[in-house]
Amino acid sequence: MSKRYDGTLQLALCLLAVVMGSLSLLTFGIYSPHFVTAFDASVATVSIAASVVLLGADIAAPIVGRLLDIYTVKQVYLAGAAFFLAGLLGISLAHSATALLLSCALVGIGFSVLGPFVALSLIVGVLAKSLGEPREVAYPEP
Repeated sequence: MSKRYDGTLQLALCLLAVVMGSLSLLTFGIYSPHFVTAFDASVATVSIAASVVLLGADIAAPIVGRLLDIYTVKQVYLAGAAFFLAGLLGISLAHSATALLLSCALVGIGFSVLGPFVALSLIVGVLAKSLGEPREVAYPEP
C-alpha cells in the first residue's frame, strides 16, 4: 500500500487566499467614505481606486498565464501572495490618493494570481498527487 499525499494544508491555504481576496474587493465600499475624508479626495477618485484593483487583475492575467508556463504554480502563487500583501500594506499606509491608486494596482496584480483560476490549478495538482491522474480518477481500471 502506497502512502497517499495529504495536501490538506495547501487546500486550506488556497481557500483562505481566495476568500481573503474576495473579501478585500467586497469591503472596499465600506471603507470608501473613510478614504474620502482621510485623503481629502473626491468620491470619484476613490471609486477609480476600486476600479484599478480590477484593472490591475485584468492586465496581469495574461502575464500570470505566461508565468505559469515558465514557473511552477507554487512559485507564481507565492509571488502573487507577496504582491497582494504589499498592496494591502500599501493601502493601510497610504498617505495620498496616488499611493492608494498604486497600492490598489498591486492588490489587483496579486488578486489575479490568488483568484480562483490559479488556485484551481494548485488544487488540481494537490489532488492529482493524492488521488492519481484525473483520467485514473474518472475512469478507474477494474
